[in-house]
Amino acid sequence: VETLLEVFERISQGRSELVLVRGYSGVGKTALVNEILKQLTRHKGYFASGKFDQFQRDVPLMAPLQALGKLVRQLLTESDERLGYWRDRFLQKLGANAQLMIDVIPELELIIGPQPPVPELGPREAANRLGQVFNRFVQVFQSPEHPHVTLIDDAQWADAVSIEALQNFLVNPENQYCLIIAAYRNNEVSPIHPLMQAFEVLRQAGVTITEINLEPLALDHVTQLVADTLYTPAAAVAPLAELLFEKTAGNPFFLTQLLKSLYEDGWITFDATARQWQWDLNPVQQRGITDNITDLMIAKIGKLSAATQRILQLAACIGNQFDLQTLAIVSQQSLSQTVQELWEAVQLGLIVPLGEGLPAAGSQDR
Repeated sequence: VETLLEVFERISQGRSELVLVRGYSGVGKTALVNEILKQLTRHKGYFASGKFDQFQRDVPLMAPLQALGKLVRQLLTESDERLGYWRDRFLQKLGANAQLMIDVIPELELIIGPQPPVPELGPREAANRLGQVFNRFVQVFQSPEHPHVTLIDDAQWADAVSIEALQNFLVNPENQYCLIIAAYRNNEVSPIHPLMQAFEVLRQAGVTITEINLEPLALDHVTQLVADTLYTPAAAVAPLAELLFEKTAGNPFFLTQLLKSLYEDGWITFDATARQWQWDLNPVQQRGITDNITDLMIAKIGKLSAATQRILQLAACIGNQFDLQTLAIVSQQSLSQTVQELWEAVQLGLIVPLGEGLPAAGSQDR
């Protein structure tokens, strides 16, 4: 966290930098980045995040455009005077290509109004043009009054256009007051992966890159986490913590899911009379606990009603993020019925509402 805050202070003075946050799935990459949001708020900065999808790798600039769409929606909450300021900024930077950005971020039209169509190009030329216009679009948000932080999650699944756009953006000296954080799973990339090659090109170009490597929790950390969760002394939870550490290898996401599972299955209970948490390791060990997060999540989904399982299957076909309206259309039922079928999964934390209208995301890709 301290390292991220130091980088943020530098970009607040007019620099643009790249931070690489790497680690296994569930190790806490996104949670780490969220820690700087308070600092960003104090500087009146803008923050947005986008996430690549392993099943939609043919969609150019998927994660960056997600992030920019969130920024545009933030702007829509500002005063009419500020919206006029942003309208002028967008039109100045985008020029005749403004409609191109409306096509991928429809909410932009609410700020700048309808725009003339852009000429049609071949697939490669169109992708290159989109990358160039994307760079100019991001420049709209760059100012000393509002430092800009963008999180690009699951960057190991980035498409070629996104990687090229990232390179072009960071080597451009005109880009200032901007921090790009790329989070990726280092166990899913090799030295010859296009993303790794792009990072090397950026280093050789003199771009400032800060690397943060997140490791799984050590046994002492797992013990402290369990002790804090159960409001119980560390010495008392040590045997339970050792079992959890053995099964999860210190992965924070797996650890919290396994703790929840033990509670939901009645293996960890609260004694209201003694006013303390209790557990018995013997039946737990005899029953056996999976050491695979996928098996655990499959078991959790298997406990859902048939209707909720069906709606989750349809949601998964849309992607790791989906909106309620689209899901209702796909499932051929009303919005209220769709919400009702989703609610059980929301309560279990399998999906997380992201805003009004219940746009949602899976709590973990695996």
